[in-house]
This record gives sequence, C-alpha cells and structure tokens, in this order.
Amino acid sequence: MDFFLADLRGVDLLEATLQKAILKRAKLDGASLIGAQFEQADFEQAGLEGADLREADLREANLQGANLKRANLLGANLFMAELQEAQLQGARLDNADLKGADLSEANLEGARLRGAKLDSAELTGTNLNGADLMDAEGLTQDMLDEGHHRREDIAPSERGRGRSRGLNPTRHNTAN
Repeated sequence: MDFFLADLRGVDLLEATLQKAILKRAKLDGASLIGAQFEQADFEQAGLEGADLREADLREANLQGANLKRANLLGANLFMAELQEAQLQGARLDNADLKGADLSEANLEGARLRGAKLDSAELTGTNLNGADLMDAEGLTQDMLDEGHHRREDIAPSERGRGRSRGLNPTRHNTAN
C-alpha cells in the first residue's frame, strides 16, 4: 500500500495490518496506531508527532528522519528499525524492543525508555540529554559514550545492575 505524502492526521488504525506499507513523508500526527502491524513499513520523514503507537509492530521499519515527538511507543517492537535522525523528544518508549535498532543522530532528549531493550542498538551521535534510561536492558557504558549527553546526568539503574545504566530522570539540563 502506498500512502506517500498522505494526510492521515488523527486517523484511527487500531490493530491495522500494513506490513511493508509506504508512508514516506505521510502526516500521521495524533493518529491512533495501537497494536498496528507495520513490519518493514517505510515511514521516512513521516510526521508522527503525538501518535499513539503502543504495542505496534515496527520491526525493521524505516523511520529515518521521522518526527515522533511526544509519541507513545510503550511496548512497541522496533527490532532492527532504522531511526537515524528521528525526532523522539519527549517520546515514551518504556519496555520497547529496540534491539539492533539504529538510533544514530536521533534526538531522544527528555524521552522515557524505562525497561527498553537496547541490546546491539546503535547510539552514535544520539542526543540523550534528559532521557530516562532506568532499567534499560543491554545498555553499556560504551553505548552511552557514543551518544551526546552531560556526563553528570548519568546515574546507575535503580536495580543496581552493572549492565543497566541510565540518565537521571530528575535532570533535564541540556547544556553541553
């Protein structure tokens, strides 16, 4: 299905099945996409600001340059998703599966990723200022070192596990 440049703002696609759909540069701001199947869909530079993508299947989806500001991605499956340069400021990604996802140069400022699975995720140049990564799984110090953030914002996980580290959720200072 081809929705290139489509205006779908506020649409309700609850549990829709749109694998491999082309949604390049589509406008889906405020859309309800809860539990939708978007495996290998192309959302390059799409507008998804404030969209509800809870439990959505976005495995291997292309979300390069997409605007996902304040989007709700709780429990979403973003395994191997392409999220380079995506705008995820204030997004909720708690318990999302981001294993192997490429978040290079993405902006996760103020995003919440509690319990997210980040094994083998690429964070080179990612803005993590004020991001809440408490209890994130698979997150290493090397991965954090690849992203942009203030060193003093880093705090150990509440669980105290060496493999889980996060940015202090009470700090939102973005100065470099």
